[in-house]
Amino acid sequence: METNRLWNSEEKMTGKIILDTSILMTPHIHGIDIFRELERLGFTDFLVPEGVFRELKKCVEKKRGKERIAAKVGLELASMCRRIEGSGEDIDNLIIELAMDSGSAIATNDRELRIKAKKKGIDVVGMRGLSHLDFL
Repeated sequence: METNRLWNSEEKMTGKIILDTSILMTPHIHGIDIFRELERLGFTDFLVPEGVFRELKKCVEKKRGKERIAAKVGLELASMCRRIEGSGEDIDNLIIELAMDSGSAIATNDRELRIKAKKKGIDVVGMRGLSHLDFL
């Protein structure tokens, strides 16, 4: 059986997952209830780094149409999560560092972030088939 990074030595799931900008914009773009989907996968502690809030605010200011609305929805959803500190220019590297330090998984639709995280042994959740979230 493959070892899952989310399981600690007592065989209990940590339940922590860090959400990035792309996954927070998913509900508006694809109509997926990300919290219900993440809970279905066993996650109960939703974490959003400060840098993701900044990215979403920037999208609200600079984007138009669907992307702007998706960023507004993403900000609303992010405010329902636990905000975590973290600084750095590269938000992807920050998310990976925070996930490694906290033993969290990462929820993203960003291909580059997904590849980097998997190389570091971090569990990644993302869209599967445009209809639900799953481990990738």
